[in-house]
Amino acid sequence: MLTNLIKQFDGFYIETDSVFKIIFKLKNNCTLSVIMGELSYSTPQQKLKNINDYSEVEIACLDNKGHFFIHEFFKNKTNDHVIPFVKVSELKDFLIHELSIFIK
Repeated sequence: MLTNLIKQFDGFYIETDSVFKIIFKLKNNCTLSVIMGELSYSTPQQKLKNINDYSEVEIACLDNKGHFFIHEFFKNKTNDHVIPFVKVSELKDFLIHELSIFIK
């Protein structure tokens, strides 16, 4: 599922010892970051072998200066810099409907 979204929305991912991080470039040089693994708001909160084995992920949006801005648009979903525990099954709809003004 996640690898399909990476291809569909022209993203890429980085793997470290503790997390996977998917990056989607948005309009105006903004970035959507999807993180899963240790110390993230994902399910499970551990590093798995396969990126497609997560059921929930953490989402953040950063502007072209590296400032978080997702909380400005989604106050009903977060009062922090990230939206925690977004179901992977709902991520595509989130990208299309919630972030459509930002997608290239």
